[in-house]
Amino acid sequence: MRKIIVGAMASMDGVMQAPGGPTEDPTQGFKFSAAPQSKRGETMYAALVDLTIDPEQAPAAAAAFTSDVFPRIRSANGFVRGYWVDPKDGRGFGFVLFETEEQALAATPPASDWAAPGVTIQAVRVRRVAVAVP
Repeated sequence: MRKIIVGAMASMDGVMQAPGGPTEDPTQGFKFSAAPQSKRGETMYAALVDLTIDPEQAPAAAAAFTSDVFPRIRSANGFVRGYWVDPKDGRGFGFVLFETEEQALAATPPASDWAAPGVTIQAVRVRRVAVAVP
C-alpha cells in the first residue's frame, strides 16, 4: 500500500481554499483570498536572506545596516515590510516582503549592495507568500 500525501491551504476555521485572489470564487459574495496581499491588493513575495556576522564586528555591522542598508530597503520599489531576527552563533536571517517578485530580486543581493562590516550574505531566495496568519 502506498501513502498519498496531500497539501492544502486551510484557514483557521478549517476551510480549504486555493491560493488565488479575490476573484477565484466570487459565489455568494465571497471576496477574500487565502494568499496574503500587498498594499495594492496583490500577492506578495518574500526575500529570505541568510547571512553571517563576525561577532567582533557586530556593532559596526548593526550601525551600517541601520544607517545605510535599512533605509535603502525601505525606499525600494514595492517594499511592504521587513523583519530581521537576532543573530545566533554568528548567523542571521532577514525576511523582507515586496509587492512583486521582480521588485524583491532588484532590491536584494546580488542586484543591490548590502555591504556592512563583518557581514557576508550567504543566500537570498525569493518566494511567493502563500499564507499569512493575521
